[in-house]
Amino acid sequence: MTGGSEGSNGAAGTPGPEPAISPRSARPPPRAGAVGGGAAESAEDYISQKAPGVPPSPRRTTFPRRPRRRRVRGRLHFPEGPGWAAGSVRGRSLGFGAGGSPVSAMPKAKGKTRRQKFGYNVNRKRLNRAARRKTAPRIACSHIRHAWDHGKSVRQNLAEMGLAMDPNKAVPIRKKQAQVTAMEVDGPVERRKALIRKPYVLNDLEAEASLPEKKGNTLSRDLIDYVRYMVENHGEDYKAMARDEKNYYQDTPKQIKSKINVYKRFYPEEFQAFVTSLQQSKMECQ
Repeated sequence: MTGGSEGSNGAAGTPGPEPAISPRSARPPPRAGAVGGGAAESAEDYISQKAPGVPPSPRRTTFPRRPRRRRVRGRLHFPEGPGWAAGSVRGRSLGFGAGGSPVSAMPKAKGKTRRQKFGYNVNRKRLNRAARRKTAPRIACSHIRHAWDHGKSVRQNLAEMGLAMDPNKAVPIRKKQAQVTAMEVDGPVERRKALIRKPYVLNDLEAEASLPEKKGNTLSRDLIDYVRYMVENHGEDYKAMARDEKNYYQDTPKQIKSKINVYKRFYPEEFQAFVTSLQQSKMECQ
């Protein structure tokens, strides 16, 4: 047996070149006494120890890629692929059947998938003008609002109406006496007056300000009749008013007094005329 093996080796001649090993797959041989029984003589032996029966590959081992999803008419299409049992659509897990089709999928909104089209029949200029008018602040004063020109600035509009935009500049604060005397010595400073093109606005505002103020607060007719009855029967005796049978709300003497004072404050002339009429009627009775 030994001789035959030696003869076969001699017939083959010189040993052939060793198979090429890529630098990625080549690793340093393990140390003596490592797992696998002794140190490997070459990188090929080391690879065979790690994966017996698998020839060394010059390329790096790659894993099968997950099949890509493609959209067909707004739905997700999952190609059939072995080894895939679950997937995800925007973070939501899906289960797959035997053929690779999704078992349950969330439908997408109709407006999201529809392609946006440009409206050629819409008047953009009119829409922008309406949006500007809608977002613009509404002027509370009717006189200023009707005379307002939207093509001019705020300062120009107020100057044409005879109004001031900044009251600190229109009516400045008086300075110290020393500075005033120095200005008088230098001479009066001429200021440029703005041309008032809409004086009717200022006249309407002055006329409206001169009108007497309307009283928004009024008293109910029941309260007026209640106060008149108490004053007519008891005068200023508030304790007797509290014991009266018509004191339905069981008001205390102080509460009745406060109601009478409210009536005096709201209608002073009417209360005074009522008191004088009571005095005249008492004098006639006597």
